Amino acid sequence: MTTDVTAALATLQLHPEDSGALKALAALHPGNGAGIDADVLSKALSDARRFHRERGDFELVASLIDLELAWTTEASRRADLLHEKGRVLSDELLRDEAGQACVKEALGASPGHAPATESLAQMSLVRANWEPISKRYLQQAEGAKDPALASSLYGSVAEFHLKYRPADGEGETFLRRSLELDPHNRRSGNHFERLLREKGNNEELLTLYTQRADRAANRDERALAEVAAAELCEKMNRAVDAYTHFRKALDANPIEPRALRAVRDVLTRQQEWGELGKVLEGAARSKRGEQDTGLLIDLATLLWKRLNQPDMAEAVFRRVRKLDASNHEMVEFYRQYYTEKNELPQLLTILAQAQKTEGDIERRVEMGIEMARAAEKRPQHADKAIEIWKGLLRLKPHLPDAVTSLRALYTRTEKWNALLELLKDDLDAVPATEVDEKISRYLEIVAIYRDRLNLDVMVVNTYLNILALKPDHPAALSALASRYEAQGRYGDLVQVLTRQADAAKDGAEKVALHRRIAALWADKLGKHGNAIASFEKIFEADPTDAETSARLKDLYAKGRAWRPLIEVYRKELPHLDAPTRRARLIEMAKVAGDRLNDVRESIALYNQVLAQEGGERDPEALGGLATLYDRERRWPALIEILERQRLNAHADNDAAGELALLERRG
Repeated sequence: MTTDVTAALATLQLHPEDSGALKALAALHPGNGAGIDADVLSKALSDARRFHRERGDFELVASLIDLELAWTTEASRRADLLHEKGRVLSDELLRDEAGQACVKEALGASPGHAPATESLAQMSLVRANWEPISKRYLQQAEGAKDPALASSLYGSVAEFHLKYRPADGEGETFLRRSLELDPHNRRSGNHFERLLREKGNNEELLTLYTQRADRAANRDERALAEVAAAELCEKMNRAVDAYTHFRKALDANPIEPRALRAVRDVLTRQQEWGELGKVLEGAARSKRGEQDTGLLIDLATLLWKRLNQPDMAEAVFRRVRKLDASNHEMVEFYRQYYTEKNELPQLLTILAQAQKTEGDIERRVEMGIEMARAAEKRPQHADKAIEIWKGLLRLKPHLPDAVTSLRALYTRTEKWNALLELLKDDLDAVPATEVDEKISRYLEIVAIYRDRLNLDVMVVNTYLNILALKPDHPAALSALASRYEAQGRYGDLVQVLTRQADAAKDGAEKVALHRRIAALWADKLGKHGNAIASFEKIFEADPTDAETSARLKDLYAKGRAWRPLIEVYRKELPHLDAPTRRARLIEMAKVAGDRLNDVRESIALYNQVLAQEGGERDPEALGGLATLYDRERRWPALIEILERQRLNAHADNDAAGELALLERRG
């Protein structure tokens, strides 16, 4: 918002009658919630009033006071402002009644306000005695031998008439006499100028400005008079005369802002680029303060783009560079200038200096990227490009453009350790939630350790980092398995294969992995017991696998794990033919009875044999049941079994056996 205030006040300096600038200032005052500091705005308006008072823009001074009064509530400050406005109205604009009203209002705001009290008393005294005072001044003027003194006295008499009796016409008469005696009488000239403006007498007003310019005591006064004449000609629709007066103003002061702006507009509209170049060059040579850089840029741009004289433009832009090394227009020029000349080192120098002095971080980053891109275009400048990109990363860590380009440059120049550091730093910048992105970075790091630096330990560690993020990552598991197998690290290999098996979706793949795990436990590590879990998973997936079944039965038998052995037998049963199934059930029954002493399980298994088709007369099953029923003293069941055994003996014509069974049954 402070910038807006400055812009509006600058506009008023160029165009005191610009109502738009006054409205803009009114909209920015603190009372409108514009965020402007009241003290800052008050100071800016005070400085502006001082400037316009010296220029004689008293109507504008009064308007600027009204702006501050609109939001000022503190009594003493309001009294100061009202008193200041009253003096301007009465002393400068010769509107005494309005001036006294302001002074009285100041006393109403702050009773006892000393300056207002004194001014009101003085105004009243002068108003009551102006006629005798005027007569005495008139007598002194007629008798004065010094023209300047006489002019001053006639001017005072004119002011009395204009202030207290404006309708009698005497004020204008005495002003003319005052100026005849001393054309340099500024006060009389200002009053006469205002009088002619109010009467709308433009021709005489133009003559006044022209005479003022001809009689000006210095170049600045002449320039101001010519500008006033030019602006009046514009109002009178005399464009040619206006342009002539503006050019005369520039002859007196090459950087007079209103004249410079008007002449530039005309020459630009008429495309008189050569003449415009002379005007700008003259203004630039004047070296007056802050405007110098802007004028130099305008001149250089004109030479570059309009007159197609890049070498002459470069000479001017060189001066701009000394004043503002980060100037955007200057950098843009040198970017094209040195690119066309294929002079990369010079361009890099310009950009580096501009970047160093640039205050905007984003702009510095943009210039740094441009420098690095330019250096990349030449292979011999790869180290320079790397240096620039690294500087950008210090300025803006994890900048994507810098990371991407440095990766390519490090790869091209085979700077593998530097590339590793870059990738690790970039990895740290990836959010923890972006697991896939982190893994992608790790895989790049793995490739460097594996293919470029041959660091197996770091390869393994990096794969482990991947698995910490994603335990079932297939590529990491497969690579680690290969590494561990090649290194003979069978214990670590088992762990990785187990992870692979847990993550496998395909049944055949899962079985193959467990087969490898079981083989490693049994054949490489000598821990047969640890192989059981994998054999069980293989057998669970494929109960017809004879080899796995045999290995499991052997391991359970050696380990005296009778219950799991029975379960292996049980899982095989659906896949066996009838005779083999009966034999297997008998074997299971014997294990249950003899090894586990589980009579109930053994009886149940023997009964399953008898329930099988063709197994009703199985002698082993009947004999086993007879023994068990006898041991358990289950006589009815034993009698039934003995009867079935007798029938078998009878069928076999075994009379002795049948007799023995009958005796036992009896």
